[in-house]
Amino acid sequence: DSNFGTQVLLDWDVFQLFGIDNVPKGVEWEISTDYLSDRGPAFGTNLDYDLPGLFSIPGRTRGTLDVWGIKDSGRDRLGLDRLSVEPEKEYRGRALLRHRQQLPGDWEFIAQSGWISDRNFLEQYLENEWDQDPDHVTGLRLRKYHHNQQFDLAANVQVNDFFQETERLPALNHYLLGGTFLGERLTWQMHNHASYSRLNVADDPTAPVQAANHFPLPGEVASAGVIASTRQELAVNLPIGPFNL
Repeated sequence: DSNFGTQVLLDWDVFQLFGIDNVPKGVEWEISTDYLSDRGPAFGTNLDYDLPGLFSIPGRTRGTLDVWGIKDSGRDRLGLDRLSVEPEKEYRGRALLRHRQQLPGDWEFIAQSGWISDRNFLEQYLENEWDQDPDHVTGLRLRKYHHNQQFDLAANVQVNDFFQETERLPALNHYLLGGTFLGERLTWQMHNHASYSRLNVADDPTAPVQAANHFPLPGEVASAGVIASTRQELAVNLPIGPFNL
């Protein structure tokens, strides 16, 4: 095609490749050896797992590790006035880890790591992911569930300087859903938040065509400080004929 030329994409099952028979159920691991005639050679690996526990800790554990890189000798075709954009890096790729683990006592641990080589890599090579998936962030999250409440301690740091991101160093959230009182006449929802946050503005593009159309908004200014907020909601159910308001 016009983006990558002729493509040879080979995926290898790691366990079969190295003759490993004792493979845990729920684990799949592949190595990718690719060649794109208009761009260059590429190499990657993908590991998916869905396990009943990890490191002798019981609790369903799911996740994915996806690493892929290319020595890129071509130019990006991103649509409209970006049909020939010089890549910011010669060696391009990404490393994405998403991990979620249920822990005893109604605890949950979540880890994410998302490194990208440059601002245009995902849009060029993984367009569906660029359009639909959550942002690539790097951080940790520990949650505690207690009846209809959740306590959430999280922290994230910026690793991709070409995207604007708010770092949480750390953040504490408390949620209450569906609390009732006065004989269940009133429903109470709440969200409390406290964090030390730092807004990091994205670096300017190096490609001239993108730099000419890069205009930060007035509020996009590097800043940091303590953020605290609370949101309380009371609702009453009013049955009127066939309707509940």
